[in-house]
Amino acid sequence: MEDKDELNGLRENDPELYDCYTEELLVPGWAGELRLEEARYISEQLVSSEELRRAWGFRKRKRYPLSLIAERACPENPKVAKEHIRNQMKLERKASLRAKVPFPAS
Repeated sequence: MEDKDELNGLRENDPELYDCYTEELLVPGWAGELRLEEARYISEQLVSSEELRRAWGFRKRKRYPLSLIAERACPENPKVAKEHIRNQMKLERKASLRAKVPFPAS
């Protein structure tokens, strides 16, 4: 199951738990190694909240690389967290390319 489906499923099945989860997810270091959808959610929130950007150590209102967000989400092992998110992005790109390329006729 994709991360986005998991987050949407949580929202639908238990809105209170979803609200708590997404609030805690915004605390730097709370989640550890992020899933791709979690990093994207944090990225969206960073753009709209100056207070949140300060908490994460960012200054400007812009989109930050997901790999940088992953590093800051996992201060215990930022290099591993960065590599983890990059691998997820590579897998997503490969899956997207496979979906767009028609299979050759037999």
